[in-house]
Amino acid sequence: MEIFAGVVQLVAVADTGSFRGAARTLGVTPSAVSKAIARLEHQLGVRLVHRTSRVMMLTVEGEDAVAGFRDALERIRATRDAALAAQRTPSGRLRVTWPIAIAEFFADRVMPAMAAQHPQIEVSALVTDGTIDLVAENIDLAIRIGELGDSALVARRIGTLRCVTAAAPAYLARHGTPRSPGDLARHACLRLALPSGRIKTWQFHSATGAVAIVPAGRFTADHGRSLVTAAIAGLGIVQAHDLQLGEHLLNVKLVELLADHEAPGPPLYALCAPGRRTSPRVRAFLEVVADAFTQECARKRACVTRGRVEMQATA
Repeated sequence: MEIFAGVVQLVAVADTGSFRGAARTLGVTPSAVSKAIARLEHQLGVRLVHRTSRVMMLTVEGEDAVAGFRDALERIRATRDAALAAQRTPSGRLRVTWPIAIAEFFADRVMPAMAAQHPQIEVSALVTDGTIDLVAENIDLAIRIGELGDSALVARRIGTLRCVTAAAPAYLARHGTPRSPGDLARHACLRLALPSGRIKTWQFHSATGAVAIVPAGRFTADHGRSLVTAAIAGLGIVQAHDLQLGEHLLNVKLVELLADHEAPGPPLYALCAPGRRTSPRVRAFLEVVADAFTQECARKRACVTRGRVEMQATA
């Protein structure tokens, strides 16, 4: 049974007072209106309209039905209008997930821009390094660091992170500044333990080639944010994604080292289910993230220069 068969025609008859009036409103023939209402009466097992050659009037059951149908149709129209408006102006709730390593970047950079540019979007964030089933968890968009495996999800590359090597000015004042990756063997390095239990190697590229070292040090953690905090406290040298270090470089709590041996970093991706890639909310959020990432990269380039100047001034 078609749930709306005859409903629109019945309400139109009630609103216009005749089959002809309803037919003009709906752009059909009076016969088509009459037949649609007759089918609805048959489905419901009750007469809704008294028909004579001179007059048409609703039965008591018809009046009750029209009251309920009209309310339902108004809600449907309101929902339709809201959906159409959302296509023009992004609004509503957006469920997003991103990893802990870049949580500060999203809190400090992305969310203020979202609030300013799209105040009608409500963002609900799941901050986790765990594996998330976007469809099962009803997640609109996921931000991921690293190369992606085969997936039915739609991916958009936002950019590429850098692995920045940095230390606090106080640490460098006590222990000196490494000038090459080989100098790190004489320094306290803050080491990241991978899920496999291995220590993450530090990668460096320069004009003379690529170098990979296994950092040595007395502090190892499986949480990158803890290592960054330890570096700020002067416990040693850290290598982390540039999005983790942005504000600390800007405030000169940390100084970038070995900038001439820039370490390649992993790509940054946005993922969503195929059916959600055209959502205005998703598109709006992606554009804000891309803009914030581009601006952050420019800020960090300025941070490197500023940090060197500050260090020289205090040397």
